Amino acid sequence: MQTTFKMAATGSQTAPLQFYKYSVCGNNFVLVDESQGAQLSESEKSVFARLAADEYFGIGCDSILYLQAYSADLVRSICPAQPFWGSRPSSLGPPVDLIFRVFEPNGKESMCCGNGLLSVAHLLDRLHGIKAARVLTEVPSPNPRVREVRTLQTNGACCVNMGSPLSFPEAFIQEDVI
Repeated sequence: MQTTFKMAATGSQTAPLQFYKYSVCGNNFVLVDESQGAQLSESEKSVFARLAADEYFGIGCDSILYLQAYSADLVRSICPAQPFWGSRPSSLGPPVDLIFRVFEPNGKESMCCGNGLLSVAHLLDRLHGIKAARVLTEVPSPNPRVREVRTLQTNGACCVNMGSPLSFPEAFIQEDVI
């Protein structure tokens, strides 16, 4: 699906923007594939999220997903535009293929979304023939994580290795009192 958006808030020219609409387990996403090159500037990503997520005047979705080819230059460009990192995140482990970013309808960047990563696995397989990739997620955190997405050879089902569950800090747990 292709559409045109005028980025009035940034003064950019009206330009066609290629995106894909996904619905996974009750979540609705707009996925912008920038793995072959940027379609939006760093500042336009938030603006597009606010415009596109609007269910009445936009496309309508829960979140906007951006998939970008990993590079040190891209990470350096995110650092000044978003206040997440003082410098490039360290110790990412084995090579990273892509960066997965989630923007909420208010334009703020969010941590991660397993159902969104399933959409990414499907898009990579169907559009690019990629069966497995290592994807940097949780970009707004000081310590982003790398997750593996893949499409199973036998039946085409998509899966994501989200790792082991982490303990939730006690300070955030509130018991319901009836």
